[in-house]
Amino acid sequence: MKRILTLVFIIFLIGCSINNTNSVNKETKVTLNSNEIIRQGENITFKIYEFHFERTNGQPNEYIDTINGAIGDSIEIVLINGDEYGENRVSSAKISLNDIELFTPKNFNQNVDTLRKIVVLTNDYNELVVRVMGSPGGFIDFNVYYTVALCQFDAKPIVSFVDEETGDTIQLEDPYFPSMLYEEEMEKIFEYEQEQLANHNSNTLSFSRARRGDIITVGVKKCNWPVKIYLITHDGIVLKNNVGEYNKSSTIHAHPNADNKNGVHYIHYFLWHGYDWIQFDRVTYNTAILNNVVNYATAQENEPYSYAAWSYKYYTYKWCCSSLVWRSYYNGSGRYFDLDCQYPRCSISPLEIVRDPATRRIAYQFN
Repeated sequence: MKRILTLVFIIFLIGCSINNTNSVNKETKVTLNSNEIIRQGENITFKIYEFHFERTNGQPNEYIDTINGAIGDSIEIVLINGDEYGENRVSSAKISLNDIELFTPKNFNQNVDTLRKIVVLTNDYNELVVRVMGSPGGFIDFNVYYTVALCQFDAKPIVSFVDEETGDTIQLEDPYFPSMLYEEEMEKIFEYEQEQLANHNSNTLSFSRARRGDIITVGVKKCNWPVKIYLITHDGIVLKNNVGEYNKSSTIHAHPNADNKNGVHYIHYFLWHGYDWIQFDRVTYNTAILNNVVNYATAQENEPYSYAAWSYKYYTYKWCCSSLVWRSYYNGSGRYFDLDCQYPRCSISPLEIVRDPATRRIAYQFN
């Protein structure tokens, strides 16, 4: 099967009359991971899946795939039949999601170029079955979109507390809202982070207190007075207990360029010491769950990194740091694990995970 899966963003103008001003209708185009973003109006629509189904020679072609999402989410399916010139169209096909028919052979013929349908997801993992029939040579492009109000990305979770030992007021901030929607802004965050890491080793927190399955969350200093403010930029998962600082399989994370590697890779403890803020969080002592968490995370080794994964955590073909942590724990325990009630339900960031009531801070250090 020839399949293309991408995560792109398109902004649709919704609910605006034809009398709106040009400033409202103005369209801007940028890219995110080489994918186009069209920003217009008050909603942002994620193109979360793109499949390509072909009709070849012989028996009808059958394809089976999965669409991930949250139960109750509404998605829009947009099916493009053939190419832009009206050629290579499919004359017969059957498409179902979770055994419910979306399109039947009656919906297809050589005059049909586009089909649309709104679907409410009934499972987290939704099985897509496509059977392409008719004469060889045709193809279908199957696109899935998810829409959320753009204003939701203005929310910024903040953690504030007083350190008992020093008396310092500590504030942890999330730099990814709404920066995650702009590749240029995301790159600036990582450039700043890398500059800080290159300057010094900022913490000496011992990993002797970390255990298999613990979450490591780190950040860089933004302000030192009158409140110590840290931007929480990264997280990962501890894989082993009581191993050396330079053991390269001690933790795992997703990063665009850590240790000159892009994507999901093992990383030794020593590199985590470059951050101004570091903390360990524990979710459970259940060995079976922790094994599932670790096994899922390590199974993603060498998968590519994507800035876009911050904004749609259900996407599992590319990763950001927090989507890897979130999905590993979701697969391991079967529960959602972030602040879905307060922030965009589709997004995920390290500080959202830290603020979840299920996490318990084991140790932290700052400078």
